[in-house]
Amino acid sequence: MDTRGNGAPLSGGFLPAATVRSYALVGVCGIPAGAKAISLNATAVDPVGPGFLTLWEKGQPVPPVSTLNFKAADRVANAAVVPLSPDGSVSVAFGVSGGDLVLDTNGYYAIAPGVTSLNALIGDVTLLPGANVTLTPAGNNLTISATGGPGGQLPPGASGQTLRSNGTAWIPNDALTSDGVNVTVAGKLEMGISPRATAGSLDFLHGDSATGNVGLGFDSLPVGASGISNTAYGTSSLTALSSGAENTGVGSGALNSNSTGGANSAVGSAALSANTSGNFNTAMGFFSLRSNTTASYNTAIGRGTLFLNTTGASNVAIGDMAMASNTSGPTNVAVGSGALQNNTVGSGNVALGSAAGLNVVSGSNNVFLSHQGVAGDNGVVRIGTAGSQTATFIAGIRGTTTALNDALPVVIDSAGQLGTISPTVMANVPVMVLIELQNMRRRAEAAEAGLRALEQRMAKLEAAGARAER
Repeated sequence: MDTRGNGAPLSGGFLPAATVRSYALVGVCGIPAGAKAISLNATAVDPVGPGFLTLWEKGQPVPPVSTLNFKAADRVANAAVVPLSPDGSVSVAFGVSGGDLVLDTNGYYAIAPGVTSLNALIGDVTLLPGANVTLTPAGNNLTISATGGPGGQLPPGASGQTLRSNGTAWIPNDALTSDGVNVTVAGKLEMGISPRATAGSLDFLHGDSATGNVGLGFDSLPVGASGISNTAYGTSSLTALSSGAENTGVGSGALNSNSTGGANSAVGSAALSANTSGNFNTAMGFFSLRSNTTASYNTAIGRGTLFLNTTGASNVAIGDMAMASNTSGPTNVAVGSGALQNNTVGSGNVALGSAAGLNVVSGSNNVFLSHQGVAGDNGVVRIGTAGSQTATFIAGIRGTTTALNDALPVVIDSAGQLGTISPTVMANVPVMVLIELQNMRRRAEAAEAGLRALEQRMAKLEAAGARAER
Protein backbone atom coordinates (compact mmCIF):
# COMPACT_ATOMS: atom_id res chain seq x y z
CA MET A 1 0.00 0.00 0.00
CA ASP A 2 1.26 3.49 -0.91
CA THR A 3 -0.99 6.52 -0.34
CA ARG A 4 0.86 8.27 -3.17
CA GLY A 5 0.00 5.50 -5.66
CA ASN A 6 3.28 4.57 -7.35
CA GLY A 7 1.72 1.39 -8.76
CA ALA A 8 0.84 -0.11 -5.36
CA PRO A 9 -2.29 -2.32 -5.17
CA LEU A 10 -3.75 0.01 -2.51
CA SER A 11 -3.43 3.80 -2.21
CA GLY A 12 -5.95 6.40 -0.97
CA GLY A 13 -4.04 9.70 -1.14
CA PHE A 14 -2.53 11.93 1.56
CA LEU A 15 -3.64 10.86 5.06
CA PRO A 16 -4.56 13.87 7.28
CA ALA A 17 -3.96 13.82 11.00
CA ALA A 18 -6.64 12.25 13.25
CA THR A 19 -8.24 10.51 10.22
CA VAL A 20 -8.88 6.75 10.47
CA ARG A 21 -8.52 4.82 7.22
CA SER A 22 -8.97 1.04 6.84
CA TYR A 23 -7.45 -1.28 4.23
CA ALA A 24 -8.51 -4.86 3.36
CA LEU A 25 -5.25 -6.79 3.00
CA VAL A 26 -6.59 -10.32 2.41
CA GLY A 27 -6.16 -11.21 -1.23
CA VAL A 28 -3.40 -8.62 -1.72
CA CYS A 29 0.26 -9.62 -2.14
CA GLY A 30 -0.48 -13.31 -1.54
CA ILE A 31 -2.20 -12.92 1.84
CA PRO A 32 -4.77 -15.76 2.09
CA ALA A 33 -8.26 -15.61 3.50
CA GLY A 34 -7.25 -17.59 6.58
CA ALA A 35 -4.60 -15.09 7.71
CA LYS A 36 -5.08 -13.86 11.29
CA ALA A 37 -2.26 -11.28 11.48
CA ILE A 38 0.18 -9.62 9.13
CA SER A 39 3.88 -8.80 9.50
CA LEU A 40 4.73 -5.55 7.73
CA ASN A 41 7.01 -2.52 7.59
CA ALA A 42 5.28 0.84 7.96
CA THR A 43 6.97 3.98 6.60
CA ALA A 44 5.85 7.57 7.28
CA VAL A 45 6.77 9.70 4.24
CA ASP A 46 7.27 13.47 4.36
CA PRO A 47 4.87 14.29 7.23
CA VAL A 48 3.95 17.96 7.52
CA GLY A 49 5.04 18.14 11.17
CA PRO A 50 6.01 16.02 14.18
CA GLY A 51 3.65 13.23 15.19
CA PHE A 52 3.12 9.48 15.30
CA LEU A 53 1.52 6.56 13.42
CA THR A 54 -0.79 3.94 14.91
CA LEU A 55 -1.80 0.60 13.30
CA TRP A 56 -4.47 -1.71 14.74
CA GLU A 57 -7.12 -4.30 13.92
CA LYS A 58 -10.10 -2.77 12.14
CA GLY A 59 -13.17 -2.51 14.34
CA GLN A 60 -11.22 -2.50 17.59
CA PRO A 61 -10.49 0.53 19.87
CA VAL A 62 -7.49 2.64 18.97
CA PRO A 63 -4.56 1.35 21.06
CA PRO A 64 -2.77 3.86 23.36
CA VAL A 65 0.63 3.17 21.79
CA SER A 66 2.22 4.30 18.54
CA THR A 67 3.85 2.15 15.86
CA LEU A 68 6.40 4.86 15.05
CA ASN A 69 7.14 8.52 15.80
CA PHE A 70 8.39 11.11 13.32
CA LYS A 71 9.48 14.70 12.80
CA ALA A 72 8.52 17.04 9.98
CA ALA A 73 9.67 15.87 6.51
CA ASP A 74 11.01 12.58 7.96
CA ARG A 75 10.99 9.21 6.24
CA VAL A 76 10.83 6.84 9.19
CA ALA A 77 10.17 3.07 9.07
CA ASN A 78 9.30 0.53 11.73
CA ALA A 79 8.35 -3.14 11.71
CA ALA A 80 5.03 -4.26 13.21
CA VAL A 81 2.77 -7.30 13.53
CA VAL A 82 -0.88 -6.26 13.32
CA PRO A 83 -3.93 -8.51 13.91
CA LEU A 84 -6.42 -8.70 11.01
CA SER A 85 -10.15 -8.17 11.47
CA PRO A 86 -12.59 -10.96 10.43
CA ASP A 87 -12.72 -9.42 6.94
CA GLY A 88 -8.90 -9.23 6.79
CA SER A 89 -8.50 -5.47 7.36
CA VAL A 90 -6.30 -3.12 9.40
CA SER A 91 -6.88 0.51 10.37
CA VAL A 92 -4.26 3.30 10.24
CA ALA A 93 -4.15 6.87 11.57
CA PHE A 94 -1.64 9.66 11.97
CA GLY A 95 -1.54 11.62 15.24
CA VAL A 96 -0.72 15.37 15.43
CA SER A 97 0.42 15.75 11.79
CA GLY A 98 -0.59 14.11 8.53
CA GLY A 99 1.56 12.68 5.75
CA ASP A 100 1.88 9.84 3.26
CA LEU A 101 2.12 6.18 4.31
CA VAL A 102 3.70 3.06 2.80
CA LEU A 103 2.93 -0.50 4.02
CA ASP A 104 5.22 -3.33 2.82
CA THR A 105 4.22 -6.95 3.55
CA ASN A 106 6.75 -9.27 5.17
CA GLY A 107 4.39 -12.22 5.69
CA TYR A 108 1.34 -13.37 7.59
CA TYR A 109 0.26 -15.58 10.47
CA ALA A 110 -2.40 -18.29 10.14
CA ILE A 111 -3.60 -21.21 12.22
CA ALA A 112 -1.69 -24.32 11.17
CA PRO A 113 -3.91 -27.32 10.46
CA GLY A 114 -3.65 -29.95 13.17
CA VAL A 115 -3.55 -33.75 12.72
CA THR A 116 -7.00 -34.98 13.74
CA SER A 117 -6.82 -38.46 12.26
CA LEU A 118 -4.17 -41.02 11.39
CA ASN A 119 -6.44 -42.96 9.07
CA ALA A 120 -5.59 -40.95 5.95
CA LEU A 121 -1.87 -41.26 6.45
CA ILE A 122 0.01 -43.82 4.35
CA GLY A 123 2.81 -45.93 5.71
CA ASP A 124 4.04 -46.36 9.21
CA VAL A 125 3.43 -43.64 11.80
CA THR A 126 5.90 -43.59 14.67
CA LEU A 127 5.12 -41.76 17.91
CA LEU A 128 8.04 -41.25 20.27
CA PRO A 129 7.95 -39.85 23.79
CA GLY A 130 9.94 -36.71 24.43
CA ALA A 131 11.23 -34.75 27.41
CA ASN A 132 7.75 -33.42 28.14
CA VAL A 133 5.53 -36.06 26.45
CA THR A 134 4.54 -39.40 27.90
CA LEU A 135 2.95 -42.22 25.84
CA THR A 136 0.91 -44.82 27.71
CA PRO A 137 -0.52 -47.68 25.58
CA ALA A 138 -3.43 -49.72 27.00
CA GLY A 139 -4.96 -52.25 24.65
CA ASN A 140 -6.23 -50.40 21.60
CA ASN A 141 -5.89 -47.01 23.32
CA LEU A 142 -2.91 -44.69 23.50
CA THR A 143 -2.77 -41.98 26.15
CA ILE A 144 -0.55 -38.96 25.41
CA SER A 145 0.20 -36.58 28.26
CA ALA A 146 2.50 -33.50 28.44
CA THR A 147 4.09 -31.53 31.25
CA GLY A 148 4.79 -27.82 31.38
CA GLY A 149 7.63 -27.54 28.87
CA PRO A 150 11.38 -26.92 29.21
CA GLY A 151 11.04 -25.11 32.51
CA GLY A 152 9.11 -27.89 34.15
CA GLN A 153 5.55 -28.04 35.47
CA LEU A 154 4.04 -24.57 36.06
CA PRO A 155 3.28 -23.93 39.73
CA PRO A 156 -0.23 -22.73 40.67
CA GLY A 157 0.99 -19.34 42.00
CA ALA A 158 -1.01 -16.63 43.80
CA SER A 159 -3.43 -14.07 42.39
CA GLY A 160 -1.54 -11.60 40.17
CA GLN A 161 1.63 -13.64 40.52
CA THR A 162 4.07 -13.80 37.62
CA LEU A 163 6.55 -16.58 37.01
CA ARG A 164 10.22 -16.76 36.13
CA SER A 165 12.50 -19.61 35.15
CA ASN A 166 15.50 -20.46 37.28
CA GLY A 167 16.90 -22.60 34.48
CA THR A 168 15.25 -25.84 35.47
CA ALA A 169 11.74 -24.93 36.60
CA TRP A 170 9.18 -22.14 36.73
CA ILE A 171 9.03 -20.42 40.11
CA PRO A 172 6.99 -17.47 41.48
CA ASN A 173 8.38 -14.01 40.64
CA ASP A 174 7.91 -11.78 43.70
CA ALA A 175 9.49 -8.75 41.98
CA LEU A 176 6.75 -8.39 39.36
CA THR A 177 2.99 -8.72 39.76
CA SER A 178 0.11 -7.83 37.46
CA ASP A 179 -3.68 -7.73 37.75
CA GLY A 180 -4.09 -7.69 33.98
CA VAL A 181 -4.30 -3.88 33.86
CA ASN A 182 -1.44 -2.58 36.01
CA VAL A 183 2.06 -3.90 36.58
CA THR A 184 3.74 -3.49 39.97
CA VAL A 185 7.51 -3.63 40.42
CA ALA A 186 8.96 -4.36 43.84
CA GLY A 187 12.62 -3.48 44.20
CA LYS A 188 14.87 -1.80 41.62
CA LEU A 189 14.21 -1.58 37.89
CA GLU A 190 17.58 -1.82 36.16
CA MET A 191 18.00 -0.75 32.54
CA GLY A 192 20.93 -2.12 30.62
CA ILE A 193 22.66 -0.41 27.71
CA SER A 194 20.35 -0.56 24.71
CA PRO A 195 21.37 -0.08 21.06
CA ARG A 196 20.74 3.24 19.34
CA ALA A 197 17.78 3.52 16.98
CA THR A 198 18.22 1.25 13.96
CA ALA A 199 16.04 0.51 10.96
CA GLY A 200 12.72 -0.87 12.08
CA SER A 201 13.14 -0.10 15.79
CA LEU A 202 13.03 2.92 18.11
CA ASP A 203 15.11 3.59 21.24
CA PHE A 204 12.87 5.11 23.92
CA LEU A 205 14.13 4.35 27.43
CA HIS A 206 17.67 3.46 28.34
CA GLY A 207 20.17 3.79 31.16
CA ASP A 208 23.81 3.06 31.88
CA SER A 209 24.74 2.04 35.41
CA ALA A 210 28.43 2.59 34.66
CA THR A 211 28.05 6.30 33.87
CA GLY A 212 24.81 7.10 35.68
CA ASN A 213 23.27 8.46 32.44
CA VAL A 214 19.52 8.10 31.91
CA GLY A 215 17.59 8.93 28.72
CA LEU A 216 13.83 8.95 28.34
CA GLY A 217 12.38 9.91 24.98
CA PHE A 218 12.98 9.21 21.31
CA ASP A 219 16.57 9.95 20.25
CA SER A 220 17.54 11.26 23.70
CA LEU A 221 21.06 10.92 25.18
CA PRO A 222 23.28 8.67 23.01
CA VAL A 223 24.21 5.32 24.49
CA GLY A 224 27.95 4.99 24.98
CA ALA A 225 28.60 8.65 25.84
CA SER A 226 31.54 8.95 28.22
CA GLY A 227 30.05 11.84 30.22
CA ILE A 228 28.64 10.92 33.61
CA SER A 229 25.51 11.71 35.60
CA ASN A 230 23.52 13.16 32.70
CA THR A 231 19.71 13.07 32.57
CA ALA A 232 17.66 13.62 29.41
CA TYR A 233 13.85 13.65 29.29
CA GLY A 234 12.20 14.48 25.97
CA THR A 235 12.60 13.87 22.26
CA SER A 236 16.11 14.72 21.02
CA SER A 237 17.28 16.05 24.38
CA LEU A 238 21.08 15.83 24.88
CA THR A 239 21.31 13.99 21.56
CA ALA A 240 24.89 15.06 20.76
CA LEU A 241 26.41 14.40 24.20
CA SER A 242 29.91 12.94 24.25
CA SER A 243 31.92 13.79 27.39
CA GLY A 244 29.81 16.48 29.09
CA ALA A 245 28.84 15.64 32.66
CA GLU A 246 26.09 16.42 35.16
CA ASN A 247 23.72 17.97 32.61
CA THR A 248 19.94 17.85 32.86
CA GLY A 249 17.78 18.37 29.77
CA VAL A 250 13.98 18.29 30.11
CA GLY A 251 11.88 19.05 27.05
CA SER A 252 11.96 18.41 23.32
CA GLY A 253 15.36 19.44 21.97
CA ALA A 254 16.67 20.64 25.34
CA LEU A 255 20.52 20.78 25.25
CA ASN A 256 20.21 19.08 21.86
CA SER A 257 23.68 20.10 20.58
CA ASN A 258 25.60 19.86 23.87
CA SER A 259 28.66 17.65 23.51
CA THR A 260 31.23 18.61 26.15
CA GLY A 261 29.49 21.27 28.28
CA GLY A 262 28.87 20.31 31.89
CA ALA A 263 26.62 21.16 34.84
CA ASN A 264 23.95 22.74 32.62
CA SER A 265 20.22 22.58 33.39
CA ALA A 266 17.69 23.14 30.61
CA VAL A 267 13.94 22.87 31.17
CA GLY A 268 11.64 23.68 28.25
CA SER A 269 11.37 22.97 24.55
CA ALA A 270 14.63 23.92 22.74
CA ALA A 271 16.13 25.37 25.94
CA LEU A 272 19.93 25.64 25.52
CA SER A 273 19.49 23.61 22.32
CA ALA A 274 22.53 25.17 20.56
CA ASN A 275 24.90 24.87 23.52
CA THR A 276 28.00 22.85 22.70
CA SER A 277 30.58 23.47 25.42
CA GLY A 278 29.18 26.15 27.76
CA ASN A 279 29.12 25.22 31.45
CA PHE A 280 27.03 26.03 34.54
CA ASN A 281 24.10 27.51 32.59
CA THR A 282 20.49 27.34 33.77
CA ALA A 283 17.64 27.80 31.29
CA MET A 284 13.96 27.40 32.18
CA GLY A 285 11.33 28.23 29.59
CA PHE A 286 10.56 27.77 25.89
CA PHE A 287 13.58 28.85 23.76
CA SER A 288 15.45 30.21 26.80
CA LEU A 289 19.19 30.52 26.00
CA ARG A 290 18.24 28.95 22.67
CA SER A 291 21.32 30.24 20.77
CA ASN A 292 23.95 29.89 23.51
CA THR A 293 26.96 27.95 22.26
CA THR A 294 30.01 28.38 24.51
CA ALA A 295 29.08 30.94 27.18
CA SER A 296 28.91 29.89 30.83
CA TYR A 297 27.33 30.94 34.13
CA ASN A 298 24.12 32.31 32.58
CA THR A 299 20.70 32.04 34.20
CA ALA A 300 17.60 32.47 32.04
CA ILE A 301 14.09 31.94 33.41
CA GLY A 302 11.09 32.66 31.19
CA ARG A 303 10.03 32.30 27.56
CA GLY A 304 12.72 33.45 25.14
CA THR A 305 15.02 34.80 27.86
CA LEU A 306 18.57 35.36 26.54
CA PHE A 307 17.25 33.85 23.30
CA LEU A 308 20.00 35.21 20.99
CA ASN A 309 22.85 34.97 23.49
CA THR A 310 25.80 33.06 22.06
CA THR A 311 28.92 33.99 24.04
CA GLY A 312 27.79 36.46 26.72
CA ALA A 313 28.55 35.07 30.17
CA SER A 314 27.35 35.53 33.76
CA ASN A 315 24.02 37.09 32.78
CA VAL A 316 20.79 36.77 34.76
CA ALA A 317 17.49 37.19 32.91
CA ILE A 318 14.16 36.54 34.61
CA GLY A 319 10.86 37.29 32.89
CA ASP A 320 9.24 36.79 29.50
CA MET A 321 11.70 37.81 26.71
CA ALA A 322 14.10 39.42 29.20
CA MET A 323 17.43 40.11 27.45
CA ALA A 324 16.09 38.26 24.38
CA SER A 325 18.38 40.18 21.96
CA ASN A 326 21.61 39.90 23.96
CA THR A 327 24.33 38.19 21.93
CA SER A 328 27.65 38.68 23.70
CA GLY A 329 27.14 41.19 26.50
CA PRO A 330 28.25 39.80 29.90
CA THR A 331 27.37 40.39 33.58
CA ASN A 332 23.91 41.90 32.98
CA VAL A 333 20.94 41.47 35.31
CA ALA A 334 17.40 41.86 33.95
CA VAL A 335 14.33 41.08 36.03
CA GLY A 336 10.90 41.71 34.53
CA SER A 337 9.01 41.01 31.33
CA GLY A 338 10.97 42.55 28.44
CA ALA A 339 13.70 43.92 30.73
CA LEU A 340 16.82 44.82 28.66
CA GLN A 341 15.05 43.08 25.77
CA ASN A 342 16.94 45.03 23.06
CA ASN A 343 20.40 45.01 24.65
CA THR A 344 22.89 43.23 22.40
CA VAL A 345 26.47 43.74 23.60
CA GLY A 346 26.19 46.03 26.63
CA SER A 347 27.62 44.77 29.90
CA GLY A 348 27.20 45.37 33.61
CA ASN A 349 23.62 46.66 33.26
CA VAL A 350 20.96 46.19 35.93
CA ALA A 351 17.28 46.52 34.97
CA LEU A 352 14.39 45.84 37.35
CA GLY A 353 10.75 46.08 36.27
CA SER A 354 8.61 45.39 33.22
CA ALA A 355 10.36 46.73 30.08
CA ALA A 356 13.11 48.26 32.26
CA GLY A 357 16.04 49.38 30.06
CA LEU A 358 14.04 48.50 26.91
CA ASN A 359 15.50 51.38 24.87
CA VAL A 360 19.15 50.54 25.57
CA VAL A 361 20.97 48.59 22.82
CA SER A 362 24.69 48.68 23.59
CA GLY A 363 25.19 50.84 26.69
CA SER A 364 26.97 49.47 29.74
CA ASN A 365 26.99 49.96 33.51
CA ASN A 366 23.47 51.41 33.60
CA VAL A 367 20.94 50.95 36.38
CA PHE A 368 17.25 51.14 35.47
CA LEU A 369 14.54 50.79 38.09
CA SER A 370 11.07 50.87 36.49
CA HIS A 371 12.44 53.05 33.67
CA GLN A 372 12.84 52.09 29.98
CA GLY A 373 16.07 54.05 29.66
CA VAL A 374 17.16 56.36 26.85
CA ALA A 375 19.03 55.28 23.71
CA GLY A 376 22.72 55.98 24.20
CA ASP A 377 22.65 55.70 27.99
CA ASN A 378 26.01 54.66 29.37
CA GLY A 379 26.80 54.62 33.09
CA VAL A 380 23.40 56.18 33.91
CA VAL A 381 21.06 55.55 36.84
CA ARG A 382 17.35 56.07 36.14
CA ILE A 383 14.70 55.44 38.80
CA GLY A 384 10.97 55.66 38.09
CA THR A 385 9.09 57.06 35.10
CA ALA A 386 7.94 60.66 34.73
CA GLY A 387 4.17 60.86 35.02
CA SER A 388 3.94 57.50 36.76
CA GLN A 389 5.78 58.36 39.96
CA THR A 390 4.84 61.76 41.46
CA ALA A 391 6.55 61.62 44.86
CA THR A 392 9.78 60.17 46.25
CA PHE A 393 10.36 59.08 49.84
CA ILE A 394 13.81 57.90 50.93
CA ALA A 395 14.50 57.01 54.54
CA GLY A 396 17.75 57.69 56.38
CA ILE A 397 18.49 61.14 54.91
CA ARG A 398 16.61 63.82 56.82
CA GLY A 399 18.37 64.58 60.10
CA THR A 400 21.45 62.59 59.20
CA THR A 401 24.78 64.35 58.75
CA THR A 402 27.60 63.03 56.62
CA ALA A 403 30.84 61.83 58.15
CA LEU A 404 33.04 64.08 55.97
CA ASN A 405 33.19 67.89 55.93
CA ASP A 406 33.40 68.15 52.13
CA ALA A 407 29.68 67.46 51.54
CA LEU A 408 27.96 69.43 48.75
CA PRO A 409 24.31 70.33 48.38
CA VAL A 410 22.31 68.26 45.86
CA VAL A 411 20.06 69.96 43.32
CA ILE A 412 17.69 68.74 40.59
CA ASP A 413 17.24 70.32 37.17
CA SER A 414 14.11 70.60 35.03
CA ALA A 415 14.93 67.29 33.26
CA GLY A 416 14.85 65.46 36.59
CA GLN A 417 18.61 64.93 36.78
CA LEU A 418 20.18 64.97 40.23
CA GLY A 419 23.58 66.61 40.83
CA THR A 420 25.60 69.17 42.81
CA ILE A 421 25.92 72.92 42.09
CA SER A 422 28.54 73.61 39.42
CA PRO A 423 32.02 74.80 40.62
CA THR A 424 31.56 78.16 38.85
CA VAL A 425 28.40 78.91 40.79
CA MET A 426 29.94 77.71 44.03
CA ALA A 427 33.01 80.02 43.55
CA ASN A 428 30.74 83.06 43.19
CA VAL A 429 28.57 82.33 46.21
CA PRO A 430 30.48 84.71 48.67
CA VAL A 431 30.37 87.63 46.16
CA MET A 432 26.69 87.10 45.53
CA VAL A 433 25.97 87.02 49.24
CA LEU A 434 27.93 90.29 49.75
CA ILE A 435 26.05 92.02 46.95
CA GLU A 436 22.74 90.91 48.39
CA LEU A 437 23.73 92.18 51.85
CA GLN A 438 24.71 95.55 50.37
CA ASN A 439 21.39 95.80 48.58
CA MET A 440 19.59 94.97 51.80
CA ARG A 441 21.59 97.67 53.65
CA ARG A 442 20.71 100.28 51.02
CA ARG A 443 17.04 99.38 51.24
CA ALA A 444 17.19 99.62 55.05
CA GLU A 445 18.91 103.04 54.93
CA ALA A 446 16.33 104.33 52.45
CA ALA A 447 13.52 103.12 54.66
CA GLU A 448 15.10 104.78 57.70
CA ALA A 449 15.43 108.15 55.84
CA GLY A 450 11.82 107.97 54.77
CA LEU A 451 10.79 107.32 58.37
CA ARG A 452 12.72 110.41 59.61
CA ALA A 453 11.11 112.60 56.92
CA LEU A 454 7.70 111.33 57.94
CA GLU A 455 8.42 112.13 61.61
CA GLN A 456 9.54 115.71 60.72
CA ARG A 457 6.35 116.29 58.72
CA MET A 458 4.21 115.02 61.56
CA ALA A 459 5.98 117.41 63.95
CA LYS A 460 5.29 120.39 61.69
CA LEU A 461 1.64 119.45 61.44
CA GLU A 462 1.33 119.21 65.23
CA ALA A 463 2.97 122.69 65.67
CA ALA A 464 0.64 124.27 63.11
CA GLY A 465 -2.33 122.84 64.89
CA ALA A 466 -1.24 124.27 68.26
CA ARG A 467 -0.91 127.81 66.89
CA ALA A 468 -4.34 127.63 65.34
CA GLU A 469 -5.87 126.77 68.70
CA ARG A 470 -4.34 129.87 70.34
